[in-house]
Amino acid sequence: IYIERDSNKCNLNNVTNGMLSIETIMTDKSNNQDLIYYLSGPPKMILSFSEELIRNGILKNKIMIDEWE
Repeated sequence: IYIERDSNKCNLNNVTNGMLSIETIMTDKSNNQDLIYYLSGPPKMILSFSEELIRNGILKNKIMIDEWE
């Protein structure tokens, strides 16, 4: 889980503070074919991330989207 703001206020395990990049996602994916990528945020960010995931070989049906703007 990546949180852009202060992760010290989060009670979940495996929380990383900072901006998330496609490079980080692709590095952290651990080559698991069963992974589902859940994207939530503004439409432009969602579009950018989903296009990059697809370019990196992630199938469209493995990308879940929740636009909130």
